[in-house]
This record gives sequence, C-alpha cells and structure tokens, in this order.
Amino acid sequence: MASLNEFSRFKSIRQKVVRGALVFSLAGALVSLPGCMEAPPSTPVSQEASPSGGMITKLEEVAPEDFKIIDEVSVDDRRDSRVIIYYLDGVVDTLTLAQLNQAKDGNTTHVHHYHSGMHGVLMYGMMGYWLGRSMSQPVNPGAYKNPSTYNRVNSTTGNTVRQSATRSTTTRPRNSKSGYGAGKSTRSYGG
Repeated sequence: MASLNEFSRFKSIRQKVVRGALVFSLAGALVSLPGCMEAPPSTPVSQEASPSGGMITKLEEVAPEDFKIIDEVSVDDRRDSRVIIYYLDGVVDTLTLAQLNQAKDGNTTHVHHYHSGMHGVLMYGMMGYWLGRSMSQPVNPGAYKNPSTYNRVNSTTGNTVRQSATRSTTTRPRNSKSGYGAGKSTRSYGG
C-alpha cells in the first residue's frame, strides 16, 4: 500500500500539470480571438512619379506609316514640349503637346498626315510620360530607330527625366477596399 507521502507527491505533480494545461489553453484562446494580439492592418501606400519640365522628341518615318524615335531631349518648360516628325516625302511637321493630344483624340487638322503608329511609338518612348503613361513603366527599346539611339537617349535624357521627376505619395484609408472581391455580393441563389 502506498504511503501518504507518495500520494501528496502525485497530487503536487497533478496540480502542476493542470495549471500548465490551463495556461496553454488560455493562451490559445487569446490568440484565436479576432483582433487579439494581431498587428493592425497596414495602410496601403503608393508612390507616383510625374515628369517635370518637358520633352522634345524627333520621329522619323522609316517605312510608310512606320515611325521610330531618332532623338529625345528634355527641356526645362513643359510648354516647350513638341514632336518633330520627318516624313518619307520630305515634309517636316512640328506638333506641340496640345496638338499631339488633339491628334490622339481624333482631331488631325494640325498634322500633315497623322498615323496611329506615330502615337504608339510616342507612347512607348519618353514622350509617353507626358501623354499619360505611368513613369513606373520603362521605355520600350523597340520604339527607337536602333539600339544605339535607345542607349544614348536612355542614359542621358532618361536619367535627367527620372532624377527630376516629382514624386507624390498617396495613402488609402485602412478600411477602404478596392479591386477584385472588395465588395460584398448581394446575389443569392435558391432552389
């Protein structure tokens, strides 16, 4: 038969085990409670860059209705932005940024012969930043007449444009939602 001392030793071990189990259960319950011990959701932040100054872009028609950028140079004032177009037939057109935007919107009265391919090439070059393309998208080497033109423009004018760009930071409130699945569906299906 067991002595009284042996029962008391088991009793203290049993109490320690029960206390430990209670502590672990309580900790598990606290962690599983919504909002308990969670980090607050981060505020979504986005940084946008906008070109400062202006741009002069020179286009050359290398084949009928096929244009390539032959040079791009940054200028101090946005109002001095323009596109100089060298056509195959020898005509040279100069368009201001305002005229270019009008041509983009379908008003081609200021252009010798405007082609949609011209607009596409401009959008993929640095002038695209002045026409509304995000500065987070790099220029496309295919918009330039050859790789050496792209490399020269990107390393000189490109660096100037990137370094002088104005940056703004926007935040969205923590409880706002956007994107796919952000809203709740009110549609129900029954049978």
